[in-house]
Amino acid sequence: MQLGRQSSQTYKAFREAGAQIKPQTVQNIISNIDTELSSTGKLNQSLHGKTLSVLEDLKAESEAGNLSLERLDQYRQLLSDVIRSDTDVAGRMGADAYKAKTAIKTIDDAVTSLGSEDIIGDSNAVNLLQKARKEWSQNRKFGDIQRIVDRSGGDSNKLKRDLTSFVNNPKKTIVTGK
Repeated sequence: MQLGRQSSQTYKAFREAGAQIKPQTVQNIISNIDTELSSTGKLNQSLHGKTLSVLEDLKAESEAGNLSLERLDQYRQLLSDVIRSDTDVAGRMGADAYKAKTAIKTIDDAVTSLGSEDIIGDSNAVNLLQKARKEWSQNRKFGDIQRIVDRSGGDSNKLKRDLTSFVNNPKKTIVTGK
């Protein structure tokens, strides 16, 4: 619970910073997303519809003016929802999830490389966003482990098997949110 509260406080500070991304930087981010998605193969409305829909909204908002870091992070969260909805219980991603993951990585790389010259307003907002993402990720992983313990029902073999599976899954053990 403490991890969750800390993450919420950091996200609140980030939102209050209200930093905007300069229009040229926003265009560079959009261009980089398009380039990275193109490098993974042709986009198709039927196969990649949810990802395309989120990116169309992102592009429309970016063309309307400055894009805040908070709004960019919200688009990232929408793309994360696409991944969750197109990933089966065994962790295999569908075509739409794969494209969304590519877009998220591009957004994350862009945010990581933002400098004060790319921001209008509080340039510390980038650091707050990265810290909030890291804290939220740690909170989520702790919750995953808690669910494994709860689901074991006191069965040490089930607990060992599920914990081993968790540790062997690189998606579950890396710390994200740089």
